[in-house]
Amino acid sequence: MNRKVFVTGDISTRDKLKLTGFIDGFSKISETTYLQPRLKDQIEINGYYDVIFGESGDWTDIEYTNIRNVFMWCVIDPNIIRTISEKYPDTNFYICSKSLIHDTDVTNEYIEKYGTSSYMKHGMEGVDIREFSEVIVNSEKIDNGLYKITQNLFYLYLPCSLVAENLKSENPNKDIDITYFGTRNNRPGVSNILNWMETNGYNVVYNRPDNYISPEECIEYYKRSIITIHEQVGPVYLEFPVRFGEASYYGSKIFSLDIMENLEKYAKYDPNIPEFRSFKNTEDLIDSAVKYIESYRNGVREIDNKDYTYEFYCKKILQLSR
Repeated sequence: MNRKVFVTGDISTRDKLKLTGFIDGFSKISETTYLQPRLKDQIEINGYYDVIFGESGDWTDIEYTNIRNVFMWCVIDPNIIRTISEKYPDTNFYICSKSLIHDTDVTNEYIEKYGTSSYMKHGMEGVDIREFSEVIVNSEKIDNGLYKITQNLFYLYLPCSLVAENLKSENPNKDIDITYFGTRNNRPGVSNILNWMETNGYNVVYNRPDNYISPEECIEYYKRSIITIHEQVGPVYLEFPVRFGEASYYGSKIFSLDIMENLEKYAKYDPNIPEFRSFKNTEDLIDSAVKYIESYRNGVREIDNKDYTYEFYCKKILQLSR
């Protein structure tokens, strides 16, 4: 059966590649239509929608009578969606969490480190992680990161750390040591690392306040760089960001400042999360980065054969659609 997919969400922001990556990925294997926000205004009363996927601020306001499968790419309380799913028994609802909230080791560490079980509470989104863990424990585990909560309500872990499938541009003679593209006002560790590396003669590339670098340009820099740095901050404490996938795919190793240990441990065993190195302080990260760069220059390469592409998840979503 040839599925028709509708993708929704805002593609006017800097993070547009998250959605356009899915639009392009679905387009390779199915008929795909983009629905701009607000989703509620786009749904035709007499229309039929086989698969709707994406980001929306009005999932709770939609009329689902003529929608067969809906994949909500957000962190949302399953009890809220459970009530809606009971009203529309012929619709399959998938809560596609961007955050790693189904793993008990991760969630317990989050509660311990940050002193709260509340996570991402803003508007429609957010959960109490302790209550969510109870939902997962009482759900049927179908696959890694996939749970059946009720007959027509499911949980699917769908991270942001994705990249468009493409022929990799092999560049063993990378001419950039360190890259970082993103906000720095809430990441003091990133600034300290960049300043130290630059002061000590390493080739460092990052976005400056007066120099906009597009998402497409970021990817070109990742192809040329040995290491990409990251600092895990709130409110997305449990998300693996876009840069993890884009940088790793083109051979730029992620070095991350993060006080949580279980994020790195989870990534090692998930075949769809890029592996990365985690550090609790800038000194250890810098020391390891210097050694890694020297090792890379001497021909030692770390191979990442995981599949964290939009295309992988597009196929998975269509396989799950019933």
